[in-house]
Amino acid sequence: MFSLYLNALGQLHGFKFVSDYILFDGKPTLKIFEGLKACYLCDNNDVVAPWQVYMSLFENEEITEENFKYFIRGLLVTKDVRKLTGIAKNLSGNPEHEIFITIFSKELTKYPNQEFVSSLTSKSRSIKKILSDTGPKITFSEEQLLQSVDEILAFDNIYLGELNTLKDFFEAIEPHLDSERLIEYDFHFLSPQYH
Repeated sequence: MFSLYLNALGQLHGFKFVSDYILFDGKPTLKIFEGLKACYLCDNNDVVAPWQVYMSLFENEEITEENFKYFIRGLLVTKDVRKLTGIAKNLSGNPEHEIFITIFSKELTKYPNQEFVSSLTSKSRSIKKILSDTGPKITFSEEQLLQSVDEILAFDNIYLGELNTLKDFFEAIEPHLDSERLIEYDFHFLSPQYH
């Protein structure tokens, strides 16, 4: 809930304001988890956040599924090659950590500084393996995505089959998020007959 507040604050006053808000005299103003979420939010909006301050708090915290993506993003921003390659080595080939492998891969894939990610990939076979093993498994053309939208909008209920369709759709749409054709798609449900 607090992250919604910070997002609204950022939308109103700019994310530089949020970045300044989460630090006072060089000290964190939020608890670690909220601070990491705020740093992540700032980073996603191209604003430098005080990652170093909040990452230093991680030394005494357990890394959980819930906070792992923030930890990985913090390591990417602070360019901690040693920890990133160590984590990749520990995760690689360990099916017990599948959810962590997926999160690790997604964070590296969507991190804006892909030049840094490429340098990591060239330095670490484990990172390269994780990224190649966890790349998008389902690929749709834009036309197939639009057909899926129509199919999803026609759902009366959501059962297991529909849930799998939704999961496949969201997995397949990631590479197309900047597609002008999809952004401008005339969704039928917006027409008067559906109101």
